[in-house]
Amino acid sequence: MRLRAASMLLIFVVAVTCLGQLQPRPAYQQLIRTTTSYVTQVLTVTTTQTSTIMRTTVSTAVYPPPPELDVKWKPIRWYWTPDPTKLAFIEIQGNVTNRSNLFLLTVTLKFRVNEGSKSEVCTYTISSLASGQTRDFRFNYTPTQTYAIDWTWVEYVGFDYTLGYVVQSTIVTQTILIPQASQFVTVYTLTTVRSTIYTYTEQAFSIPEGSLVAIMAVVTIATVAIAVVIILRSKSARKVSAPTTTVQPETTIREVPVPQPVQAGKVCPKCQTANESEAKFCVNCGYKL
Repeated sequence: MRLRAASMLLIFVVAVTCLGQLQPRPAYQQLIRTTTSYVTQVLTVTTTQTSTIMRTTVSTAVYPPPPELDVKWKPIRWYWTPDPTKLAFIEIQGNVTNRSNLFLLTVTLKFRVNEGSKSEVCTYTISSLASGQTRDFRFNYTPTQTYAIDWTWVEYVGFDYTLGYVVQSTIVTQTILIPQASQFVTVYTLTTVRSTIYTYTEQAFSIPEGSLVAIMAVVTIATVAIAVVIILRSKSARKVSAPTTTVQPETTIREVPVPQPVQAGKVCPKCQTANESEAKFCVNCGYKL
């Protein structure tokens, strides 16, 4: 029991010494953080290409040029008495003036009679028409088809003529080079990757000085309390296990140990506990062997 008390006292002294030497030491750790950013750029490239187009124009020049006539006219529609809804004939009258410097041998005026999908052409010929001359005309035309008088209308469609001399014509070919510009737009997308590494040091977890003192006090009090409890238990056990002797005036009673079987090592004569052969004290009760 004395050995246990001594061991507990030694543990208490070592604990107090170690806690007294314990000081808060700040610890540091190094952290590395990598940041990646993407930058997108749009590149527009415009290309202009100029090409040349060749166009050839073929025209015919006539000499002398066609004459210019001024035709004034009006139609008069006639019908027969038995059937007033049908066209009998058409009377066309008016005048024509030669506005050109040409002498025309013959001039044929052309008119068209129309009614729905039906139509036919009537003509009137003038023998000669000098430059600046005006000639009156009047003629009747009987249609070859049946026309409704209310739906029939007449239109002037042109004239034919004959000159007093030969008409000359010339073919003219003209080539023109036309420059033409074409633009092509190309769009490129460029992506730039930027990686940035940040290195910084931050303080790790450490015990504050005030908290350390409180922990040392609690450990010390707990150690002392445990030591006191162990010592008190050891004294109580020693009182219970101590042999009692009654002194009689005439008779002395002595406890004689009961012989035990021979075992290897040493046997405590007090508690009969086996010990090693080289042990000097009993491991159970501390009795000196």
